[in-house]
Amino acid sequence: MFIDDVGSYIWEEINEGVKGGNYGWPTYEGPVEPPVPGFINPIFAYQHFSGTPMGCAITGGAFYNPPPLCSGDPPFGFPSSYVGQYFFMDYCNRWIYTMDPNQINVTSPYAFHTIKIFASNLPQGFNIYLTVGPDRNLYYISRGNQSLGEIPAVYQIRYPASLAPTIGTQPADQLVGQGWPATFSVDASGVPTLHYRWQRNDIDISGAADSPSYTLQSPQVATDNGAKFRCVVSNSYGSTTTREALLSVTTKQPPIPTITSPPPNTYYRAGDVISFAGSAVDGVDAVTGQPQDGVLAPSALTWEILFEHHALTNPNHHTHPFFLPTSGITGGTITLNFGETDPDVWYRIFLTAKDSYGLSQTTFRDIKPAHAQVSLATNPTGLKVKLDGSSHTSLFQFWGVIKMKRTIGVDSPQVLNGSTYDFDSWSDNGARSHDISTPETATTYVANFLKRPALGTITANPNPIQVTNGTGTGVTNVFWSSTNTTVVEVHHDSPSGPLFARTASGSFSLPTGNWVQEGTKLFLQDVSNGHPLTSAFTLDSVTLHVTTAAIASITADPNPLFSDPGQTNLYWTSYGTSNVEVHVNSPGGNKITGSGPGSFSAKTGQWARAGMTFYLQNTSNGLPLTAANTIAKVTLIGGTISISPNPIYVSDGSGLGVATLNATSTGTSAVQVRVDSPSGNLLYSSGPGPFSITTGKWVQNGQKFYLQDVSDGKPLTSANTLAVATAVVRPAP
Repeated sequence: MFIDDVGSYIWEEINEGVKGGNYGWPTYEGPVEPPVPGFINPIFAYQHFSGTPMGCAITGGAFYNPPPLCSGDPPFGFPSSYVGQYFFMDYCNRWIYTMDPNQINVTSPYAFHTIKIFASNLPQGFNIYLTVGPDRNLYYISRGNQSLGEIPAVYQIRYPASLAPTIGTQPADQLVGQGWPATFSVDASGVPTLHYRWQRNDIDISGAADSPSYTLQSPQVATDNGAKFRCVVSNSYGSTTTREALLSVTTKQPPIPTITSPPPNTYYRAGDVISFAGSAVDGVDAVTGQPQDGVLAPSALTWEILFEHHALTNPNHHTHPFFLPTSGITGGTITLNFGETDPDVWYRIFLTAKDSYGLSQTTFRDIKPAHAQVSLATNPTGLKVKLDGSSHTSLFQFWGVIKMKRTIGVDSPQVLNGSTYDFDSWSDNGARSHDISTPETATTYVANFLKRPALGTITANPNPIQVTNGTGTGVTNVFWSSTNTTVVEVHHDSPSGPLFARTASGSFSLPTGNWVQEGTKLFLQDVSNGHPLTSAFTLDSVTLHVTTAAIASITADPNPLFSDPGQTNLYWTSYGTSNVEVHVNSPGGNKITGSGPGSFSAKTGQWARAGMTFYLQNTSNGLPLTAANTIAKVTLIGGTISISPNPIYVSDGSGLGVATLNATSTGTSAVQVRVDSPSGNLLYSSGPGPFSITTGKWVQNGQKFYLQDVSDGKPLTSANTLAVATAVVRPAP
């Protein structure tokens, strides 16, 4: 399942639907680099103002998986290379692209899927729906830019046997008054580049532009009435000719509509209630001078209001229906409450008058918005603010339509220059996230924050330090971290004692020399902004100890086993002992081997199994084999995962199936099932032992499921993969 996500300011997305998936909105828009854990990046995205393709809103998408042809069906449809491809279209720009669901573009910095241009220069804009019909052809709905005279229509895209142009919309017959321009248009598609040759009464029109439209500027009854116009459309593969459109010229003149309200240069605020009114007077006969219909009745008037988004010169300009065409009234009232927050908007009111002779004329009146600038600031400056859910660095300024509702807010806490800040208040006393009404004049809203005090920790490992050389001194590793600081120092013996390390805010580690003795103390000092080396600025301290007590460790490699049962290598180290032994399954279980102090290793036989525990026992001076004398132990981990059924047979042509995963683990405390990689999307979490889960209908051929050991916070890497299962998805026989 693909999800087309209409974006906000920059990106339009195609996302692969995953149960419970988090696609980042409204925190993120478009691909996030580097990827953020928990968020799923789109498989393809395009921008509003740069790149290829470019558009304003993804409003149509369909997989080309048509039903099989039956005997006697017409041979329509696209070549087999299109089967399985995903078609998508944009609202503003007149194109359709295909995307390969199974191929990654290796040159994409975001690992987007491969796309190809399918159709460009579509007949009309404002395309809102795309689907594959039962005849295996592609269909889309165009609402049309009605301010340009376009009308809503349903278009078919079929794959012709010939690559010559095909006619979509034929030129329409025209009725005009003498002296009024007549325009004929054609919509054609085909392999670029298309050329247009206009003809009048089957003869080429001298000087006619190579254009999909032709205008006769001042037709006359005597010379032009009854003329027929057609267009020959051609490309390098051939040509086709439109129908002949009849031009009817009458001496009657079209009516003159007039909008009396709202007056010119009217500005609105969001939520304003405005009145619109107008009338129309019919023309007089161009030859006789006789009046025609005079003042037209309300039944001859049609009103329409469009909400216009972006300037007409903006490539992303488009419109939204606001007040549908309504006839039979001379005016009315309407509330201007379209919810678009972009300031580059306005309303256009159309009045069309049509007389009894069928002649019509349209006029319009634009209502522009009243704007004010709003600034979002923070104290201190440089922290993040949010406008309608999108994050920005302060100071952030924007223009808005007065009285338009906006939502402002901040995240808390925030980090700036190593210091953490908590939200305290807004200058307008609003909540951390609250609505505002865009004010009448330029206004600044300030979010006030409080700085958190500096915090820090310091530890050492090992502590105590095992000493065996009789000197009473040893070496350890020191670990420290701090927040809300810019510079810290580690001193020993006192806050102002000898300097051991100096770092910025964050987490660090460093080994000592062989100078640590019992009771040595380390101090973590905040020296940001020149703070003195006194106890008042000590963030934390640690006291180090030395000991001669036995210390030890034991590990196994491989762990998990390559096979179960299988063989592994045991590695152990002990100090402060004279004799140690390795036992299996319990402190007094079967003895594997023994050694003196130091570091040793041994191999098991082919009998080692997941869940077995090896105990390193201190047997110095005849100590008994009890838990009290266990100085280290290691448990072998393991797991399996399988898919049922496998292969998965699907019959709906989607290539996607449902699977049941059966898994078990031993020697673990927590496991997870991840999809596609060890760190892929999380499917399920469990403790040790057997479990099973059933997926949704999204499993693809070759999809992998990883059983990951996450005990004690182990990372999601291949080193901690217990088992992998691969799905096989096939069409039902």
